[in-house]
Amino acid sequence: MVKRNYLTGISLSLVFLCMSCPGASQKSDQNVSVAAPQTTTTNTTSNIKQGDLNNITNTTNITNQVISTIKEDLNIDVKASDLKYESTDTSIAVVDENGNVTPVGSGEVGIKIIRISDGKVLQTFKTTVTSPLAIGSPKPGTTTTPMPIIGGTPTPISSGISMPTPLPSAGETPIPAPTPTISASPGATPTPTPTPTATTTATPTPTPTATTTASATPTPTPTPFVGTILNPGAIGNTTLTKANSPYLLNAGTILVNSGATLTVEAGVSFSFGENAALIIDGTLIAQGTSGNEITFDAYNSSLKWGQIQFTTNSPPASYSGDTYTGGSILQYCIVKNAEGLSGKAGAIYFTGGANPYIDHCTVQNNTTYGVNGYSLTSTNIKFTNNNISNNTGDYGVNISRSSVDVAAILIKSNTISNNKTGIVLNAGNSPYMSNITVDSNTISSNNSYGIKIGTGIGNITNNTINNNGYDGLYMTDMNTTTASVIDKNTVTGNNGNGITAGAVYYNCGKVTIQNCTISSNKRGIFLYCLDGSTITHNNITNNTTNSEGGGIYYKPSSNNISITYNNIYGNIAGTNGGGGVYFYSKPGSNFDFSNNNLNNGTTGNTNYDLATNVSVGNNITISSNYVSPSNAIYDFFINANLGQIIHNTPLSSPVSGAGPQ
Repeated sequence: MVKRNYLTGISLSLVFLCMSCPGASQKSDQNVSVAAPQTTTTNTTSNIKQGDLNNITNTTNITNQVISTIKEDLNIDVKASDLKYESTDTSIAVVDENGNVTPVGSGEVGIKIIRISDGKVLQTFKTTVTSPLAIGSPKPGTTTTPMPIIGGTPTPISSGISMPTPLPSAGETPIPAPTPTISASPGATPTPTPTPTATTTATPTPTPTATTTASATPTPTPTPFVGTILNPGAIGNTTLTKANSPYLLNAGTILVNSGATLTVEAGVSFSFGENAALIIDGTLIAQGTSGNEITFDAYNSSLKWGQIQFTTNSPPASYSGDTYTGGSILQYCIVKNAEGLSGKAGAIYFTGGANPYIDHCTVQNNTTYGVNGYSLTSTNIKFTNNNISNNTGDYGVNISRSSVDVAAILIKSNTISNNKTGIVLNAGNSPYMSNITVDSNTISSNNSYGIKIGTGIGNITNNTINNNGYDGLYMTDMNTTTASVIDKNTVTGNNGNGITAGAVYYNCGKVTIQNCTISSNKRGIFLYCLDGSTITHNNITNNTTNSEGGGIYYKPSSNNISITYNNIYGNIAGTNGGGGVYFYSKPGSNFDFSNNNLNNGTTGNTNYDLATNVSVGNNITISSNYVSPSNAIYDFFINANLGQIIHNTPLSSPVSGAGPQ
């Protein structure tokens, strides 16, 4: 018996294709099987049904039609309680025990009708499904080249490489995926046929070529996806070629197996559906070029995908000096519109021993961290020449260590802007991150801190840190033996301290701040508990606070402090607050505050060049500084018994050689 049924213009189209009919062809260069469009059915050998299910919109129960069809075709009487149902690909459509079919993806899928008593598959309905996203269908009226589908029966996607069967979801019995096929274009006009004999819609469809909907307003037709649809699952060595781009993973996860390599060619576009993710147990080689970048993005702007995740099993990148030699790499890539996965924030996330080289990438417009290296045990981390911007998670870049020293961190020549906090390097308590280099970056317009470093030792050099919502550079709990160096930075326009350095939880630390321009911040420098530290050859100008210490706020409980050859003028503090420098308490031994210009010859500091709140019974003695003649020093106590600032031999003209060298 021959049956025909034609389906058009619906959210979920069910078209039944004979997988063994004559007329099938192959695309020789990809070895992908392509089934020619068919209009006649009933294949009694394979029990694959074509037709008989009417048009379905959204979730629809098919039980009554299935019972009727089995009775007509197989002369078997069954009840709803006799049957159960299985989808051959739950990433495309799911069906529950009551026969309710729901589209979740797009492509070809089978609905198995199984008799419960003996487990026999009575019939399988082969369908072509289009979800509300309309992903996987060619544009109406166009002809598309057949593309391979990753997963199911291994289908070569490049010479010598094929994809294994996708992993089932937790608790599922693995079900073989269907043989890849390309159905007729949905834009083709079908040959008229008699009105179907049964319907599941509330109002019968008057003709096979028209579909009614419950809503008075027609559903807009989404833009269809034309390209290669990737099934979720585990893969071995695989290459995604530009020739087969764009690629789409509509749902679920692709897992690159441990020991395997996923290579993505320059120019490839890789799109993701809601919460879909790429997880790397092995190695990812994604090397684009300038002007031919690799893009990882959401399928459309209305959704967010998961992330690129490197597990602790993923081997770290390797280098010869600063030259990349192996391991995972993201180079000239664009990663955007991700939201991270539960408990794993970041558009790019790596943990444990994982350590991909990230270079010349743009990571932007994500609703999570831009890059998150979490609880790391690896060393020699390099992050260079990237643009990290407009990410709404807590950090643009976050690097945190596990229980071991994460040595040799290089963050160089990046632009990090318009995030919540620009860069966070956090070791917690000791051991320290022992060799941090943050060099030649532009870190601007972040909502909170520009750079925030906890328990680290490093060199912060040649950076432009400006217009951030709080401190430009916040560096605390540093090593007490080896000084961190803050050198040749321009720190301006931040709505907090330009630089904060000292102890919060663990250690007083040691720091050298030199050759920096620190200007137009809420306060210039905030220092506390810094043994053996040096502040020299800086321009600290035009900073403004409503409290104390416009240029420098110094809260010492430390020894061996040197503040020399700085230009400290044009700063403003609150009443009597020390516009230039404010001493909260008496410094320890070996304190040197000399050869500083607190006036440039015409401009000093508002509300005193120097002020103190010292009441420890000892004087602060300074010498050889150039101060304003009538606005030099204010002592809150004006009582020698409580301690005063004693300025010996003030200079009569500005110090030569002060400021950056």
